[in-house]
Formats: sequence, C-alpha cells, structure tokens
Amino acid sequence: MRSRIFLVTLTGCIFILLCAFFMTSSGMQKINGIHLDTLSGRLYQEDTNIMLKTMKAMDVSKLESISLPSSWGEIMLVDNQSLRIKASTIPGHKGIYMYKIRELLDQAGPILKAISQGKPSIARTRSYMVAVVPSGDAATLVGLKPKTWEKALLLAQKNYLGKVKRNAEHATVITLVVGGILAFIFSLFAALSATRSIKRMISCLDALSKGDLDSPYPVPRTLEERILASSMERIKASLSIALEKLGVR
Repeated sequence: MRSRIFLVTLTGCIFILLCAFFMTSSGMQKINGIHLDTLSGRLYQEDTNIMLKTMKAMDVSKLESISLPSSWGEIMLVDNQSLRIKASTIPGHKGIYMYKIRELLDQAGPILKAISQGKPSIARTRSYMVAVVPSGDAATLVGLKPKTWEKALLLAQKNYLGKVKRNAEHATVITLVVGGILAFIFSLFAALSATRSIKRMISCLDALSKGDLDSPYPVPRTLEERILASSMERIKASLSIALEKLGVR
C-alpha cells in the first residue's frame, strides 16, 4: 500500500515537472527561431531612406555644423564636375576630391552613376548605401550609410539572446533537479502519512474485535477518517447496548 501511494504521487509530480520542462523547451525553440540576420537588410534600407529624406530638406549652408546619428557615416556636398568636396560633416574632408577618400577608392562607380542621373536616388556599394540628392549650382549631396552599425546592433542582440537562452537552460536544469528531489520527498511524506492513518484505523478495529469498547479512536484528520470514526462510535454504542441487554456489562 505504502509503495503504491508513493509511486502514484511521485509519478504525478514527475508528470508536472515534465509538462513544465516541455513548456520551457517550447519557449526556447521560439527563441532559436528568431533570425535577426533577415532584419539587417531591412534596417539598413530603412535608415538609408530616412537619410535620403533628411538630405532633401537639408540646408547645405549649415552642413558642417550638423551632428549626424551614429548609424550614418558622412554627408558631403560634392561638385559634379571636379568631384571636389565643397562641405562635409567631417571637417577634414572639405576641399579634397571625393575619389581620394580611402574608403571609397574601389566603390566610386555606383556613386558617380547616381550623381550623373541628376535626381534623388540610392546606390549600393560593397560597404555603403549611398543617398544622392542634387543640390543645385552643379553640386550634389552625397550621404554615406555604412553597414557596420546594423551589424554591430544585431550582433549585440544575438549575444543577448544567447545569454537569455543559456540562463534559461541552466534554470531548467536546476528546476528539474530541485523539483525531482522535492517530488521524491513529498511522495515519501504522502505515503507515510497515508499508511500512518491506515495503521491507526487498523489498531482501533483490532482493539474493538477483542472486545475493548473503551479504546479511543485516534483524532480524525481527514474527511474519510471522520466518517470512519463516526461509524466506529455507532458500532461501539450498538455493541455496548447489546452487551448491557445480555447482562455482560
């Protein structure tokens, strides 16, 4: 009896732990299903579109005093013929030729093509998204949007999600271990408590079978024990009345 109660209780506790484990695993699968790489291109394109709209409304006379967002590289005013930089958000680039900027040495083709079109547009190079806006007076605003900012942002998010995943895995293992120990203790306690109640009832019935009508019934703790105690008291009362009628007591 004790073993059966122990096994039933332990099985129930383990089932609850397994349900919690599978729920946690399902959450972990959702985290694994997050693909941040697909967001990189969208963020990159959207930020470039914002740069293009900003450049359309920009006052070029204040270009050198403008503070750019950290995700933008540089905005420069370039002469269409000589490609000389007339103004830039990077003071050191003013007065030099655009093709002398080291970062643009092998990426000038798409930029020159966009400038020659004479209309707002976006060009792609290996390292940049380039926003181009005609500015009048044979000049063009050229905005450089590097890809590194989005990559760094997504890398930080990947590292954060990886940390969350590792912490969740550690917490799951600890929960299973601690939960298993507690389930074992609880099951053992439940089995001992149940058998202790049964032993008390058996002891009282044994005394009654031997004619001991004065043996007190243990204080009932559960509803079932209270019902049984009430039945035992009625049996004792009935036996006492019967014995008195027989003159035994």
